[in-house]
Amino acid sequence: MSFFLAKDINIPASFEMIERHLAAQPAGFSIVKISDYEYKFLADYSWGTLIMKGAPSMVEGIKVFGTFKPGERTTAVMLEARPRLELFLIIVLWLIVASKVLPGSDTMPWWVNVIFPVFLIWTWFLYRFQENRLRSKVEAYLSAIK
Repeated sequence: MSFFLAKDINIPASFEMIERHLAAQPAGFSIVKISDYEYKFLADYSWGTLIMKGAPSMVEGIKVFGTFKPGERTTAVMLEARPRLELFLIIVLWLIVASKVLPGSDTMPWWVNVIFPVFLIWTWFLYRFQENRLRSKVEAYLSAIK
């Protein structure tokens, strides 16, 4: 898996056909138009961010961005999941805890050495798994355009 989890696909349809297809909200994810050629695809359910469709939330949850480049007979689409802020916050929190613990002692407590890296890896894996699954759903949805 790449760091940005990006994939380029070509859809054998005009951008106008794709826009009409995107206007019909599919099952499993939601579609939000960002600009003329950019859309955001949001998962209806997310384990890592505890999102369920219809439930109030302060965050958007698992999302994949799609950038469309219309051509004459086909439309190029780049689907990408951008880096998540939560993962950087976990690293910063670990660095803050480590900097406060290290000056006053010879060794860092076991929980700093184990819990933060395990939590970071688990969170990264969970987010990437869900983003990859959402990207696959979006790719299948776009490939169904006739």
